[in-house]
Amino acid sequence: MGFIHLDSVSLSFPVYGAGKRILKKELVRIATGGVLKRQDDKLITVTALKNITLTVPNGMRLALIGHNGSGKTTLLRLLSGIYEPTSGHVAIKGHITSLLDIMISMDEESTGYECIKIRGLLQGLTLKQIKEKTQEIIDFTELGDYLYMPLLKI
Repeated sequence: MGFIHLDSVSLSFPVYGAGKRILKKELVRIATGGVLKRQDDKLITVTALKNITLTVPNGMRLALIGHNGSGKTTLLRLLSGIYEPTSGHVAIKGHITSLLDIMISMDEESTGYECIKIRGLLQGLTLKQIKEKTQEIIDFTELGDYLYMPLLKI
């Protein structure tokens, strides 16, 4: 049984050189969507996630909804292990795969079958696991013989 548990998780990023110019500082404030805080004379930090406590039990689905800069992608990156929290504790049991960019591994010159294989490898699957899942993917996509053709950008 898998789960995700976050206990008072916060994540801050340093913004180097942001205090040099007033305009630059204002642009960083607008662009980040987070809360800017001066830690000392030189270092400004962006608080991207602040004091998040969350439990997602096995089988539960969760949707993240919010405006640009609200921390949705940052939270997903934290859950997938790309970021470590600045404070708090993250406990995850099970396997998490990030789908932040669903087009990753979709090479226009590769066939659908090659894209399935590349995507599976990127998700940490073995070749045997990919082979076992391929029919399920074929059935889901309903692409049939089109999977033998390369992807093309229109």
